[in-house]
Amino acid sequence: MPKPKSPEQFIASSPAGEKLLGMFHHNLGDGALRIARIITHEQSAHRSDGTHNEHSHNVHQPTHRALGNHEAKVAEALESGYCGITHPDARFVQEEIADLLIKKQAVPEAYFALQERITRKRGQGEVVLGLEEKQRLVDTVQADQADSLTQWSTYLRSDENEHVYPDWFKVYVWESLKTMGEYDKAKGEFKKRTGSTTAPWPELNAEALAQVYDAIDHGVIRGEREVDDQLAPLLGRGDFAALYAAALADSAYNETKQEAYQATTGSWTKYERIASQHSPNYTNDGGENTRRLTDMERRVHAGEELTTEDLEFLWLNERIEGFGLDVDPRASQLLEGRDYVADFDRIAEMIGYDELYWTVVEGDEGRVWNMSKNYFVDRIDRLSDESRDDLIKAMEYDKYLDNIKTAMRARHLYQQGVEVITILDRRFVCQYPYPYRVVDDGNAIADRLIAAGADAEYTNGLLKVIRNDPIGCHSEPKIPEQILDQRDFDNWLQYMTNTVGELPCDDATRQRIMHDVVQSDLEYMERKTILDNLNTLAHINNDNRQMTRCLLDAFPTWWLKYYGRGLIAGGLDRSTAEEYLSTLQDDDELL
Repeated sequence: MPKPKSPEQFIASSPAGEKLLGMFHHNLGDGALRIARIITHEQSAHRSDGTHNEHSHNVHQPTHRALGNHEAKVAEALESGYCGITHPDARFVQEEIADLLIKKQAVPEAYFALQERITRKRGQGEVVLGLEEKQRLVDTVQADQADSLTQWSTYLRSDENEHVYPDWFKVYVWESLKTMGEYDKAKGEFKKRTGSTTAPWPELNAEALAQVYDAIDHGVIRGEREVDDQLAPLLGRGDFAALYAAALADSAYNETKQEAYQATTGSWTKYERIASQHSPNYTNDGGENTRRLTDMERRVHAGEELTTEDLEFLWLNERIEGFGLDVDPRASQLLEGRDYVADFDRIAEMIGYDELYWTVVEGDEGRVWNMSKNYFVDRIDRLSDESRDDLIKAMEYDKYLDNIKTAMRARHLYQQGVEVITILDRRFVCQYPYPYRVVDDGNAIADRLIAAGADAEYTNGLLKVIRNDPIGCHSEPKIPEQILDQRDFDNWLQYMTNTVGELPCDDATRQRIMHDVVQSDLEYMERKTILDNLNTLAHINNDNRQMTRCLLDAFPTWWLKYYGRGLIAGGLDRSTAEEYLSTLQDDDELL
């Protein structure tokens, strides 16, 4: 049997203990400052309303014993009353959580770039995040982090859970959590958390946590259970991150196998999942997906055809995980060499084109969408108005759509309601074989559009304007240029005024072209630039009402709800703006 250790000895030998020891005085001082802030607030409240907070007298004062060894320091830290996770006043741990959240200035630019890529992959637009959009993302990141930590703190502090843990274990878990990042399923370990980590804290799995406590309590503290070779080094290091990762993997494996796990010497003890707690994403539906893949594999090897339900499962399911939580390769193997167009037609006949479209769009961040988006372009006439409008919006921004197919289908797309400017923006096509070159097929596309019924003066004039537009993505197939300062705006304004003014068409057509190009280019202007030049933009095509709607469309709804009325004084048409803004009202939030 292993020699028992006290909780203080165990923590002192763990990474959490190293942190407590290395920052002992700092931690106590930091905790004292938090308590001082809370008590000061309570004393102030006491003076103002005569009330009294019982917790202000419950702060345990440390004995300041002579600190002769590591265990004594850990013991004093545990007894100090400065550990937020065990303090009777919940606001203490709330302050600690607030201090742990990522700071705004620490969020890396790579995170914002990732969000832009995800937006593009989902077909939601070619966006460039401004300062306010970035702040909203930071707020979301901080809220998610706070929520993940609050779940842990609430669970550890509660006396109503099936497993109520001793204070030493709560501190051990809480201090360990502070350095834990995302769970890497492939490696079966947690990443290290840094000051720039944007991911929430690990998800709480009550069963896995109970297994960790059982292993420490029986295998180390009491020393009444032999520890096998695999578990021994983890317990010896006291590394909670490694122990929790092992428990998660063990829990997921046993759920997949759906076996009643029997406790044996040197192994985890199986606990039932605590009801109404967290549903960790480390499981795979009790192995149902795995069994279904096995059945499909057997039938295919026997020469049978996959059913439409099989195809829906394989194409549209999220990542299908196997026993080890890696992606099960059999899913892609079963689809290898298949004609996805024919498969999608079968699926659409079963569930409908709209259901298929939204399942793909809202699916796995672009894996199937990137492959199949041109499928929906071909079948745009089979979509409902809502789905068609969403696809058209994706076409306006998604520069990865197959331009050759779009160009060849110009007539078809125009008849389905796709705007002329959207189709003309897809005029750049690659000519093969290698070395290929990109050519502007705009004239041929314009001819197809005119043959389909588009106004010739408008179509040809629009093509002329967008071919040399200094911003946006009209003039050549590259990363869109932006208007970054007033000089850029002035250059753009001069180009638009001169080019549109020289078009050989009537005033109404010029107004329409100016409106459509400006509406597209607003996507590439910073909000500050739009606000600084609001009056100019509002009158740029001599139709103030039309441009008012166009400009209001360029602002996020949440922003308009708070600041929209202030735009009226900037040159917008009052009646149009008030009518537009009134539609944004709801029962809970007035303008």
